[in-house]
Amino acid sequence: MRDVPKLWTLLRGADCVYHLAARVSVPESVLYPVEYNAVNVGGTVSLMTAVRDAGVKRVILTSSGAAYGSRKRSPCARMR
Repeated sequence: MRDVPKLWTLLRGADCVYHLAARVSVPESVLYPVEYNAVNVGGTVSLMTAVRDAGVKRVILTSSGAAYGSRKRSPCARMR
């Protein structure tokens, strides 16, 4: 995720990128904040740089279920 030249090569000709890459363990992120920042923030910056340079028109950024924390019920459980 942080190798901009490689990303640029892979993204040439792409119309859209789905950004799913991240480290997601909240407890680990507290223990290793520098590493998580390097991967999650640094990786996203590298991807956006490569997307810009490769001329990709759209990026779809997702989040993980970790954003909701520990819950007894899924926040989407009632959606049908």
